[in-house]
Amino acid sequence: MSADYHDRVWIMVSKLNQRRTRRLKADVAWWMAEAHDWKEIALEHAVEIDRLRKLVIRVPMPVLVPKEMVHQLYHTETKRCRTCNDGLRGGCSSCAFYKS
Repeated sequence: MSADYHDRVWIMVSKLNQRRTRRLKADVAWWMAEAHDWKEIALEHAVEIDRLRKLVIRVPMPVLVPKEMVHQLYHTETKRCRTCNDGLRGGCSSCAFYKS
């Protein structure tokens, strides 16, 4: 049997405790290896997701706008913000259109 030196007293370590410690260390090593494998898989998937995102072509969707609003936006001195289509109450809340 092995013995440990603890506080100047020799303590005999039982075989059961040795076996439990050995199994616990083996389990920790297995879990660490498993975590490393899953991390590698996650990184591979992240690279693939980045590659696929670069393939996507973003196209703005067409919006139907009434004829009067188009005339007000492009042919008159407008009170409406062209960026966010706001500003009817004398100022745009999003982009500071007509704010002093």
